Amino acid sequence: MKVLGYPKKAMILSAGFGTRLKPYTDTVPKPLLTVGDKPMILHCINMLRNNGIEEIVINLHYRGAMIREKLGTGGDYDVRIYYSDEPEILGTGGGVKKAEKFFEGEAFVLINCDVLTRVNLKEVYDFHKSKNALSTLILREKDTDKYNNIMADSELYIKDIAGRTRWHEKSFRVGMFAGIHILEPQILSFFPEGYSSITDRYVELIKQGVNLAGFFTESFWADLGNLEDYKKINKDIENGALKLNDVL
Repeated sequence: MKVLGYPKKAMILSAGFGTRLKPYTDTVPKPLLTVGDKPMILHCINMLRNNGIEEIVINLHYRGAMIREKLGTGGDYDVRIYYSDEPEILGTGGGVKKAEKFFEGEAFVLINCDVLTRVNLKEVYDFHKSKNALSTLILREKDTDKYNNIMADSELYIKDIAGRTRWHEKSFRVGMFAGIHILEPQILSFFPEGYSSITDRYVELIKQGVNLAGFFTESFWADLGNLEDYKKINKDIENGALKLNDVL
């Protein structure tokens, strides 16, 4: 496949309360919880930087000052970091809508702060452009029993999320969302100001026939957003079953 390039900007969703990680998040925001030898958000930043991302915006709400103090302007991590403060939490859709000006008409990566992965974003970006999609979601065929199912047709366009479009077809692939998307900035024109869910926006766009694509990956991936998985990852790192240098 012809290499089309890769996005230079990303947003890390970091404003949430981390309720699934209580009691750890009673005093520390989820992005700063340690995974191995560093806060989970630094693993995310390193992955983005290694994939060509140069500028990152991070939305802040719960204990946001602690995140800002830790990361600063990004100079220590070879990226430029900006912040989008949310005095009232805006949700996944509202958060990215508020940061819209940051993207300046460029395709960008949107990623949850609690994702640990080695996915190749350049490959995803090439796929995204080849599909002429307004958004491409990274999907996995594993663990579909633990997460909401997303269905893609034979051409890998997403047709259903969690059964909400009532779409059925004999030829489809089922995956779970890995917490990473590539978005074209035009898609934000469909997002309202204020609080909104990006999942709700996607469901409505699918119903309108807008192209949303699904990139299936077998790359290493882990969810750090719940207590059981967070403890398991740290235990695997501690006993040597998982070496972060091998996966990031």
